[in-house]
Amino acid sequence: MTGSNVNIDAAKATFHHAFCINNIKNVIPILLDHTDGHYTSWVELFIVHACASNVLDHIDPKTKRPTDVDTATWTRLDAIVKQWIYSTASTDLLLTIMKLGAIA
Repeated sequence: MTGSNVNIDAAKATFHHAFCINNIKNVIPILLDHTDGHYTSWVELFIVHACASNVLDHIDPKTKRPTDVDTATWTRLDAIVKQWIYSTASTDLLLTIMKLGAIA
């Protein structure tokens, strides 16, 4: 489409600012590895980022899922949170924690 024409489906799509984060390593520069002592720092950085990105419910079971987020958007956000976890973990740890069909 051109000009001011807007695709109706795109206009109805739910936008979440977490969709715009393209390099998690800018905010979580620590590589999580089971052989070093950076776990506590990594967790703190991850929680702060998840809170700031309004996706804390994906990693903290005590945080209620927002009622204004539809299921498709929540599923997409969960995949993004898993990408953040996976991309900040060492290869050895990644192979240990990655499970088919798991949620963040």
